[in-house]
Amino acid sequence: MTASHATAIASAGKWLQTYAYSIVASMFSSGEKEYHSNKDTDRWHELEPMARWTYEMHTWNDVLEVWFIELDESTGCSPDGLVWDDWLVEIKSINDEKYVRLRHEKKIDTWHVRQMQMQMYVCDRQRCDYVAYNPNFKESLFIKRIERDEKAIEKIKNWIEVGKSLVLIYSQAM
Repeated sequence: MTASHATAIASAGKWLQTYAYSIVASMFSSGEKEYHSNKDTDRWHELEPMARWTYEMHTWNDVLEVWFIELDESTGCSPDGLVWDDWLVEIKSINDEKYVRLRHEKKIDTWHVRQMQMQMYVCDRQRCDYVAYNPNFKESLFIKRIERDEKAIEKIKNWIEVGKSLVLIYSQAM
């Protein structure tokens, strides 16, 4: 169970069921793992280093890059960086339309909020800076601090346990 799938986990129902099937498939399939790419993920891979550097220069925070942090053998996350002892950074390199909308509405997608809450849970952090980056604009950086929400985390924790149970049940059929 990873934070990039936090919305599937927190939404439960069919999304969580589909995610559990996906985990079991990756456990038992001898085939190569499929990688799904789109313009947004390609853009993120290209721009993330510059976004991180811009964030560091803007905030004077040093960002420690990490790979994958495990909570336990079946739960983890890969935040875009750790800052100080108690917060994270989540970087999104978004397209022009989404960037304008974000700067105007100042509302972060629920998908990303859930991802950050799960990351704070897994990494035992109190806050996360959501960093949106788009070099096509004079103001290329948008930062919004998200605080740890214990109610949201409790919901995620409960559904992680349900997801683990589904994985166990589905894997027994294999």
